[in-house]
Amino acid sequence: MEFRTPFFAMSLAIAIAGCSNAPPPPAPSSEAVAHAGIGGPSGHFVGSQACRECHAPEYDSWAGSRHRSTLRPWTNGQPLRLASTTNLAPYRVSSDGAVLGPGTDGNEVRGNVAFLVGGRHREDALVRLADGRLQVFPIAFDIDRGEAFEPLKEIAGGTPPPPDVVDFWTRVGRNADLACYGCHATGQTVEIAARSQSGLTLPNSKWVEPGVGCEACHGPGGPHIAAARAGKPGPETVRMPRGGGLATIDACAACHGLRDVLPSPFNTAPAHRYGEPLVAAAEPLLSVAANSEFRDPFFTDLRPSTYQQEAIAFSQSGCARKGGMTCAACHDVHSGSLSAAISAPGGDAGVCAPCHASVVASGTTHTLHRPGSPGANCLDCHMAPIVRGPGHEPARDHTMTPPVAGRGEIPAACAACHAGSKNAAAVVAAWKRRPVGRAATRRLEIGAAVDEAVRRGATPANATAIARLADDVERGWFLRWALIQMLPESPAGPASEDVLQPLRRALTDPNPAIRRAAARALGRCGKPGDIETLQRATEDPDPWTTLEATHAMGLLGSPAAGARLLQLLKRPDLIADARGQYMFGHACLIGQDAPRAETALRRALEINPMIVGAMNDLGLALVAQGKREQAMEEWRLALDINPRFSAARRNLEAAKAKLTPGETSGRPTSGAGAAPPGAAGDPGPAPR
Repeated sequence: MEFRTPFFAMSLAIAIAGCSNAPPPPAPSSEAVAHAGIGGPSGHFVGSQACRECHAPEYDSWAGSRHRSTLRPWTNGQPLRLASTTNLAPYRVSSDGAVLGPGTDGNEVRGNVAFLVGGRHREDALVRLADGRLQVFPIAFDIDRGEAFEPLKEIAGGTPPPPDVVDFWTRVGRNADLACYGCHATGQTVEIAARSQSGLTLPNSKWVEPGVGCEACHGPGGPHIAAARAGKPGPETVRMPRGGGLATIDACAACHGLRDVLPSPFNTAPAHRYGEPLVAAAEPLLSVAANSEFRDPFFTDLRPSTYQQEAIAFSQSGCARKGGMTCAACHDVHSGSLSAAISAPGGDAGVCAPCHASVVASGTTHTLHRPGSPGANCLDCHMAPIVRGPGHEPARDHTMTPPVAGRGEIPAACAACHAGSKNAAAVVAAWKRRPVGRAATRRLEIGAAVDEAVRRGATPANATAIARLADDVERGWFLRWALIQMLPESPAGPASEDVLQPLRRALTDPNPAIRRAAARALGRCGKPGDIETLQRATEDPDPWTTLEATHAMGLLGSPAAGARLLQLLKRPDLIADARGQYMFGHACLIGQDAPRAETALRRALEINPMIVGAMNDLGLALVAQGKREQAMEEWRLALDINPRFSAARRNLEAAKAKLTPGETSGRPTSGAGAAPPGAAGDPGPAPR
C-alpha cells in the first residue's frame, strides 16, 4: 500500500528565463500582502516586498524574472495569446477571457481566464468556473511555434482525456489549487471554499504572493525580518544559503522534480516546505502511469525524460555529487538568466575546464566533431536536447550523462542529431569503438537492470542486481531511491539476504526518502525477523518513515503494529496527519473494529477531504454497522472525483444489489489494500 495525496507538480513548469523573446513580466506591485498570517512553526511569510529594503539588487533582478511571473493574474484588456488562435475546437476562448468547453456530460461549461502560467516556451491558462473552481484549461499556447495545442492529447498519441478520467479538464486532477500546489505561488495553503450539490469539496487557495517569490527559496521571511530589526540578521534565519551544494539543488528539486506532497495542504500552514529539500515533506515520483502528460517520465537508466525535473536530473550528475557544482554555475538564481560564465563564448568549456582540463584540451579526440560544428561543445553531448519540453521543442538533459544507450541503439545524445540520418550506422560504429568510461558503465548497468525488470518481471536474480545497485552510495540518493522502489514483492516468499541486507542498511540512511522506500520494500519482501528492525524505525524523526515502518510491520504479521500505530498518532507531527489517520482507520477496518475505523477515517477526510481511498474504506466501515445508504454516498462521492476508482465502483454495485461489499470478487475492494489512496485511488491521478 502506498499513501499518496492528490497534489501535482504539473507540466505548468516554473520556467527559468534568459533566452525568451516574450516581453518581460510586469514588476511586482507594492500592494500589502493579502495573507500575512500564513506560516507555521518555522515562521510566517512576509512577501518579497519586505526584502527590498536590505536586498535591493537581488530584488530588482528577481522582479523581472520568469520565476516572479510564473503565476500572473489576468484581467480583461491584457494580451491573451490563446484568443488569437483558431486551433481550439471543441473549446473557445475570446479576447475578453471568456471560455467555453464540453463538460463531463457533454454540456457546455463556461468560465473566465483568471491566471496565466509560464511564458517562456509555453503559456497555460487557469480558468475560474461558475462554481468557483480554478481549473487548468486543456489548451495551451506553444510560444516557440506560435500555435495552440492540447498537451495531454498530443503526449497520449492523439487521444484527449475522456470525461471519465480524473485528468479531464473539469475534474479534480486538473484543479489548479491542488494540481499547481506549492510551485506557482509562494506561501500557499488551500481551504474548503464550498461543496457541490453532491458533496464534492470545492477548494480555494490563498497565498502570500503569486509566482515564485523570495520566500519560495529562502523560506518564511518573518524570522529574518525580526532578526534584522533586532540588528542580528544572521544566516541561520535564511534557508538555502550560498554554497549549499546538493542541499541547494534538492531545494530546487522541490519544484523542479515530480513530487508527492506528504502533509495535507488543507491547513493554515503550507504543506509545501518552501526553501527545504525535496524530501523534507514530499516524496519524489518514479512514474505517473495514470496521467498521460507524464507517461514514461524516465529513460531506462532512470534519467528524467520530462522537462520539469531539471534538479532531479542534475543531482544525479558527478558534477553535483563530486564536483560541488550547483544550479548557479549556469543560472543566475535571482534573474533566472544564464550566468555570465556559461553565456561567454565557449562558456561551456570554461565551466567544465576546472575539473576536466585534459578532456577539454583533447579537442576532437574526445568530441569526434570538428570545432565549431554541432556536437563539438561539451553541452551538445552532455546536456543533449533529448528531454520532452513544455511545448513541441525538446529540453536539455541535466544529468550530464555521457551519451549512452541500450545495445544496438544510437547513443541518446547522438540521436538528437543523427537518428534517421544516412550516417546513423557510422555514428553507432564510431561510438562502439570508443572505450566505455566509468560513468557510462554505471548508467548501462542501471539500464540493463531496469530493462530486465520491465521485460521479465520479478526474478531473484533481477532483484539482487537492483538491490546491489541501490546499495552503492556513490550513485546519488535519487537513483538509489528509484531502484529501491522497483524491488517487487517476491511471489515465492521473502527475498534473499542479498536483497534484504541493503534494505536494512537503507533504513538508517541520512536521506528520509530512502528510509521510507526501504521500509516499504521490507514490507513487500522482508522476513518476520525484520519486524524488530522495523520496530526501531518507528522511532525515526521523520514522521512518514515511522508510518511506513509500522505498516510494513503489519504486512509481516506483527500483532503489535496496530498498537504502535495508535501510539504514533499521538506524536505532535502526526496527530493532525491525514495519512496517519487513514492508515489507522484501515487497520481498524481489517481488525473488524468498524466504529473506531469510522472515527479515524472521518478524521482523515476532515484533514484532507480528497482521499478517495479513505472514502472507500469509510463506506466499508459504515456497511459493517448497517449504514448502507451512508456508505453508498461515500462511494458515489469517490466516483465523482475519479469515475475509474474500481474498488469504490465494485462496492457501490454490490451495495445496490444488496450483496456484501468487499466480498464480491477475489480482489480486495478496500481502497487502501487495492490501490494508492490519492485523489484517483485505483487507477488514480498519481500526484505529480
